[in-house]
Amino acid sequence: MRLRLTPEERRRRIVDAAVPLFARKGFSGTTTKEIAEAACVSEGLVFKYFASKNALYAAILDHCQTANPEFERLAKLPPSTAALVEVVSYLTGYFAGLKNQPEADLGRHLLFMRSLLEDGEFAVAGMQVFEDIVKPVLAPCIAAARESGDLTGEMSA
Repeated sequence: MRLRLTPEERRRRIVDAAVPLFARKGFSGTTTKEIAEAACVSEGLVFKYFASKNALYAAILDHCQTANPEFERLAKLPPSTAALVEVVSYLTGYFAGLKNQPEADLGRHLLFMRSLLEDGEFAVAGMQVFEDIVKPVLAPCIAAARESGDLTGEMSA
């Protein structure tokens, strides 16, 4: 008996299947047929959910913006030196511990690196997302640490 997926689950399956392929083969080196096979769907279904390979690539970027529960918690901390230390510690650990992350997260990081070697589109968009999410948390913490006298010298979000 086949498991019946909701449209959102099917869409998610296609996005999840595309990430490692794009990371390994690049955007231009990956075909929609390969993506369909990896997602266990028809190529027509890929195009039902994504008008083009570019639209699928954009959906991967959108997925990268999905909320991280730990960062959501950190974003709710009142701006302070302690919050600044927690945020910087979390970010440092996140990037330093890439080898210990789930394969899905690792795939996005590999895709980012692959993008740097190719057109840079995913990397630039990813850095913009990172800035949009992190800067509003870091900036008030830096200001609070500076105001309290705990932070001297130059530092910006």
